[in-house]
Amino acid sequence: MSSTLSKTSRRVWVVINYVSLIMLIILYRLGHFKGWSVLIVVSLIVVFTILQLSFTKLYKKTGLWKLTHSKVNDLDEREIQLTHEALRYSYSIFVINCLLIIFISSILEIDMIIDVISGVTLLYLAHTLPASVIAWTEREV
Repeated sequence: MSSTLSKTSRRVWVVINYVSLIMLIILYRLGHFKGWSVLIVVSLIVVFTILQLSFTKLYKKTGLWKLTHSKVNDLDEREIQLTHEALRYSYSIFVINCLLIIFISSILEIDMIIDVISGVTLLYLAHTLPASVIAWTEREV
């Protein structure tokens, strides 16, 4: 069963989702380099819970995840066009973000070691961006 959210609500959930993803990365890095204090671990759990909640509310319950991960044969003409445009924009956003990460790491002379958290984050971003573009731009989903 898919629920309907207004465009404004969907945009709020997109922001919550990606801010919580960024916070998760920051807290993980902080714990990795400064030590795993109780505050960092509890904060990680809270932020991860918010990430899961926003994912479920925005992508699962609205049907956006299913829409952007369906086979072309299972979509109608409008859905094909919609997902195609979303994928096009998502690819641009994803590539620009990856290049910015490389560029900033180079300028700051940070060793570019892709660890598990970086890989999982980029994978998550690649899979959620098309649905986020649709959530952000479409009047109704």
